[in-house]
Amino acid sequence: MLSSYGLPQLFVTLTFNESWLEFQDILNGRIPSNHPWEGVQYYYERIWNLQAKFWKTPASKQGKLRELIERYEFQLRGAIHSHCLLWVGKTVSELLAQGFICTDIPDPVREPRLYELVMKYQIHKCKANICGGIG
Repeated sequence: MLSSYGLPQLFVTLTFNESWLEFQDILNGRIPSNHPWEGVQYYYERIWNLQAKFWKTPASKQGKLRELIERYEFQLRGAIHSHCLLWVGKTVSELLAQGFICTDIPDPVREPRLYELVMKYQIHKCKANICGGIG
């Protein structure tokens, strides 16, 4: 991959969240930890949709997806997550200049919906029954 495409422009980590409303509908009130296969299957479906409708769309902000490598792992609490290397049509400099790559928490006033999603899905909140309330 490196000899063909060079270094990837994007490294993305995606994590399953048992509080996704669609997943809660699938469970129909059942306990998520008692249904790990449903969680993994739903996560794979969401990843496939992300690839098909976002990463592979030529008009997307990162440019056309040239190549993708994924690695799926399970956290200590049992939730699936994936690490992805993406080779895209735009350079890292272009992605930085247009604000596509960032590590900031979005501004709650200027980008309230994005702020809400980051705080809900990307910021870890310990649950005593899952991670012992540590960290």
